[in-house]
Amino acid sequence: MKQRKWLSRMAATAAAMATLLTGGVVAGTALAADTDEPGLTASKTVTATDKPNVFDVNLSATGRDYAKNKEHALFVLDRTGSVGQSEYDEIANAVRSLGRRLMATGQVQVSVVLFAGGAREKDSAWYDGYENMVTHSTDPADLDRIMVPVSTTTTTTHNGVFYGSEYGTNWEAAFDGASNVMAHEQLPTDVFFFSDGHPNTWAGDSDAVKEEEAYSRALSRAKEFAASYGDHIQNFTSIGLQRDNQDLSKLEHLSKDVFGAKAKIEFASDGGKVGSDLEANVESELMDGGFAKDVTLTDQLSGNVKPVSTDTKGRPGLSVRMSTDGKTPVALAEGKDYEYAYSNNRMSVKLLNQLKGSQTVTVMIPVKPTDKVLQQAVQGQTGPDVGDPNTGDLSAGKHGWYSNTGTNTVTHVSPNTGSTGTSTLPKPVIPVQVAKLLYDKNATKATGDMSKSTVTAPAGSEQTIVANGFTNTNYIFTGWNTQADGQGKTYSKGDKLTLPAGTTVLYAQWKRIPASIHYDPNGGTGTTDDTKGGQGDTTTLTPNGFSKECWLFDS
Repeated sequence: MKQRKWLSRMAATAAAMATLLTGGVVAGTALAADTDEPGLTASKTVTATDKPNVFDVNLSATGRDYAKNKEHALFVLDRTGSVGQSEYDEIANAVRSLGRRLMATGQVQVSVVLFAGGAREKDSAWYDGYENMVTHSTDPADLDRIMVPVSTTTTTTHNGVFYGSEYGTNWEAAFDGASNVMAHEQLPTDVFFFSDGHPNTWAGDSDAVKEEEAYSRALSRAKEFAASYGDHIQNFTSIGLQRDNQDLSKLEHLSKDVFGAKAKIEFASDGGKVGSDLEANVESELMDGGFAKDVTLTDQLSGNVKPVSTDTKGRPGLSVRMSTDGKTPVALAEGKDYEYAYSNNRMSVKLLNQLKGSQTVTVMIPVKPTDKVLQQAVQGQTGPDVGDPNTGDLSAGKHGWYSNTGTNTVTHVSPNTGSTGTSTLPKPVIPVQVAKLLYDKNATKATGDMSKSTVTAPAGSEQTIVANGFTNTNYIFTGWNTQADGQGKTYSKGDKLTLPAGTTVLYAQWKRIPASIHYDPNGGTGTTDDTKGGQGDTTTLTPNGFSKECWLFDS
């Protein structure tokens, strides 16, 4: 349960107080009624598929998280060598994503402290074993700094100074860093503490095996931290990376002994599960306003396109997928995850669950241009509409045909105020694909003209291969090929060819008409090989191999 001790005390001494002064910044303790709910981040793109003149219209929206109060999230992360780089990367990526989501609420500041072992070099900038990487930030770019190598004896931080030692875990340093962050704190704070083992070193220590002494120092420092800032701390959540049932009892003891009812302890077997536990706790404690509700994506097909398929209810076929933190999208199911309404070419997909800031929903509608539009494109028209297929940006000056008509939107409802936010989708164009089929004589001395057999047609249309109209003296025609050297696909008269977008050239394939010179002994004996070649070749005669008694060969 969230602790509101500090806020309650303030309310008791100033019942009429509606805001808190935070470093000179007026911070409301709760969201005021939002009559101008902003729309979600939304996009619409048109992407070509591997089938000519079949396009996917993609409507996408990323959710939003809501925090009811001005608050502060403090992440304290162990980055000693024992964590392992891959595990640390998973955890740091989770914190980076959560931090961005918290900042996007407009209500929550984020701080991140990284700690390792105590540095052995007394002149090290980080002899104390910790670094405040992000402090009271609302800038998502700051969170990129937490993606660092795990601690080794020679590692450096993002700014190139020696960090600490892989030989130990310094919890005392962790609370030193946390204290520095909280020194001027005025906001209620939720602390999230991660480690993969018991403490076993401290600043300046040269022996990383003194676990009891290290824990005693850490416990003492944690109590000082709680005594100084406990009124501001709402929750202290500790998450341990527990592999092979290792003993993490000291993490549990410290959390409960120091923070009491505010403490929550969880153990996870790998970095991915640590990230999941962090997400669940952050959402519960700091995103208590909920997430975007009743997200509805609406699109109305224009007369320029038609759906590739229809379902059993006669509606345009579509698919709905959800991705989380940019990972591989998963398919959603109608009735379970969303509702699909259709009327007069207007489609609306309404999500049945709230959409988090880490989630992006995409509705994909496969369409193809109408026959009328295809013929306009074949006739050389570039399309009357303007809009980049990838962004919908009208300034791109790319001509085509709009797939939608009217205004198409993404709407959602704020769980805090009940106000509706609307995003207007951009208008990307369908860039109709035109194909051309040419016949090439593929021989310098060949004659004839097949320009009248050139075909310009919509990509994806089927064409019948015509007869050869070229002649090549001393050669016979053997067929057509998509490559001049004959290494492509072969076609003959009457074959069918589905035209891809762009220009397809069929090259005539020629074979030399064979010819030979045969030598007759004319009464002689012996052999003389025939001279072989192609019709029209200039050749050298084979030397005489015949003989005849009492006769000379007249060359």
